Amino acid sequence: MPFTPFHFGVGAFAQSLTPRYFSFRAFVLSQGVIDCETAWNLYRGHEQLHTFFHTYLGAPVAMALTGALIAVYSGFASRCPGSWLVRELSDWGKPFEFKSSFSAILFGGWSHVVLDSVMHEDIRPFAPFSLKNPMLEIVSLEMLHLVCVGGFAGAALIWGARAIFRHFSRTR
Repeated sequence: MPFTPFHFGVGAFAQSLTPRYFSFRAFVLSQGVIDCETAWNLYRGHEQLHTFFHTYLGAPVAMALTGALIAVYSGFASRCPGSWLVRELSDWGKPFEFKSSFSAILFGGWSHVVLDSVMHEDIRPFAPFSLKNPMLEIVSLEMLHLVCVGGFAGAALIWGARAIFRHFSRTR
């Protein structure tokens, strides 16, 4: 994706379908962890921007790093609930839960590689076993962007329908 938030559409849609079992925050964090590699490669002036974390072998390492970040934050939040960081992040919702974070991190890591493999020529998703990218341009860029933006639209429709249903359920 040219811009990581495009990935968030598929995460928002997944979260809207399974809100108890999918943490959108953990999904977003997994996207950021993976794209730290791209930012580093841009900063260093490397020709290939999408390297290890953008492979099916490297994505689990990024997933583990994401899980570690969540574990460290959760441990800190339980020991120091009144700290500035915990107070600031409390507006983001309930604490991270293992089940919903785990599923979101897995989906986030794998979907990131898949989505970027369709778009970026420099990705070698099966490295080191193969330097080919059989998924490159499997669908048009317009369709890929439509899927990502459509994920946001689908999530908004589902969330809106749930809110309307809750409202009418309470007024009876």
